[in-house]
Amino acid sequence: MARHVKDYLIEHGIKHEVMTPNMLQHNGVAERLNRTLLHKAQAMLTDTNLLKSYWLEALNYATFLHNLSPSCSISTTPSELYTGTKPDVS
Repeated sequence: MARHVKDYLIEHGIKHEVMTPNMLQHNGVAERLNRTLLHKAQAMLTDTNLLKSYWLEALNYATFLHNLSPSCSISTTPSELYTGTKPDVS
């Protein structure tokens, strides 16, 4: 990895971890999030009796809700962490 990339990661507090290429199973956190979002989208479609053609919209909304929800691993919402402003939940 280039030195300037390493410096950038260190400067921004990003931990660089390498994994085997094309082995998605090794990234358990991302895989669990994917599964959680898909389950939320499926639950929305089932609860509202919408057609499966709406699954992408349901997945987008599940992601939106996830980003506004508090997380145990961080002290704020992902949206607030990313934007620096508290989301309006009124």
